Amino acid sequence: MDRRTIALALAVLSAASTAHAAKGKPLETGQDVSYGATGDTTAGIRRSYVDNGLGFVKDQRTGLMWEKKDRSGGVHDVSNVYSWSDHQDGLADGTAFTDLLVNLNSPPCFAGFCDWRLPTRLELSTIVDLGVVGSESVPMVDPAFQNGCIDTCTITTCSCTDASTGGSYWTSTTYASSDTSAWMIIFTEGRPSTYSKTGSLHVRAVRNFVDPEP
Repeated sequence: MDRRTIALALAVLSAASTAHAAKGKPLETGQDVSYGATGDTTAGIRRSYVDNGLGFVKDQRTGLMWEKKDRSGGVHDVSNVYSWSDHQDGLADGTAFTDLLVNLNSPPCFAGFCDWRLPTRLELSTIVDLGVVGSESVPMVDPAFQNGCIDTCTITTCSCTDASTGGSYWTSTTYASSDTSAWMIIFTEGRPSTYSKTGSLHVRAVRNFVDPEP
């Protein structure tokens, strides 16, 4: 086994150990000012994001790998929006699946991985930073998901999250009360809501770089 292979194996084991160590423990909220409610500040595990300049962000705490968004005008452009379903049957046949995910998962695949998907409601909620004051120009996310976002920047030079149109992003989670709606996260307000699957929202793809424990 050569040194490169050994180093890669050690890096994977380290990431797995870090992610699994956080199992069952809450992430910090990002809020660092107390207003009198027990546990309302950052009484959780400190977030740990890694951006290696290859177009994705690794979350060392959850074991998730997030697609970065840019302003290059291509498949990763932050202004792109997609439907969840193109019919009233609520099935996953909208452009989020037939356009974005097909592009990301077609060989050689985005970043060499062919298992990109929509995040669940709970997964997408983990990148909300409740310590950020959201607005139409400021999404409530960690700087790992919003930095250097200028015209024509690419996923290797910037990281963008849309806020200009409400900053609403699809999750893969269907609304239990209506199978023609799905959950979304509104990043200008840091909260979940639901929306008709035939509507158009942003999408940030995700994959597991550490397999979750059963």
